[in-house]
Amino acid sequence: MYVQKNDYKIRINISLLNMLLQNAAVDGVTVNDVLAEASKIAEDAIASSAGVLYDIRPEFQKQGADRNYYILSLAISIALYNIYQNADDNDIPEKVIKNHDDAMNDLQAISKGKSTIDLPPRPNDPEQQPDPNAPASETTTIQGKGLRRFGSNPKRSHLP
Repeated sequence: MYVQKNDYKIRINISLLNMLLQNAAVDGVTVNDVLAEASKIAEDAIASSAGVLYDIRPEFQKQGADRNYYILSLAISIALYNIYQNADDNDIPEKVIKNHDDAMNDLQAISKGKSTIDLPPRPNDPEQQPDPNAPASETTTIQGKGLRRFGSNPKRSHLP
């Protein structure tokens, strides 16, 4: 589990978190199950976005201070939002919703190469197919930290 219970203290009072977890832990579901599920949802969301360009899976194996705190911050925002899904809509604080939306927007920018994170690039997949949405004059490669496009469009003529 990438996001540990103690990590949430930067975003929520632990006693409030315990109350939310107790409300979610019903019908044979334990508090640890709720925490593990929320962490897994966050990991999958980050891997789906940041995993396009970065080798994210080894990051999820790290513990404690070895973790990338920016990735951890994104994961906490996503996980906490999912923990709140068991509460009434009116009980979800605006800051939790905003933090979740900001995290998802950051991940979208990362997946498009508009923002970078301090992780190694994803290893090249030998069976990787070119981007079908890329213009014919561009080639897309995964190398370094971010998406790189090389190519040019033919020069336009201004003659009549």
